[in-house]
Amino acid sequence: HRFAYLREDAAPPRQRKRKPAFRRRVVNALPAKKGELWLMFRTGDRHDADAAGNVTARVRALATRRKLGRYTGASMGDASADICFAVARQSAAAQVIAEFLDKEYPEIYFILSDDYEVVFDV
Repeated sequence: HRFAYLREDAAPPRQRKRKPAFRRRVVNALPAKKGELWLMFRTGDRHDADAAGNVTARVRALATRRKLGRYTGASMGDASADICFAVARQSAAAQVIAEFLDKEYPEIYFILSDDYEVVFDV
């Protein structure tokens, strides 16, 4: 594992009064080189089957719009998924995706890595 972000909420979203402070765990920095970039995530509601599909579709659209790389595949389970891209610069693509998820989906837990990891049940 060269790089990972792990997000954890301190309280459920409805209990927050201000923007929460998320914890990020960085294992090692991803290199600025070409390779695979994996996003593994789960949403807060494990019974919402559409949530993972919605996040996956929006991340794919972001990658296309920002020309981050080529989509190579995904798998989805109960409110969790993994998605893979072949990218020109792993570190730059990971930064764009992480910023997007921070802004658009502050409630989800996610990891970005250069290798597939079984983190969430998918």
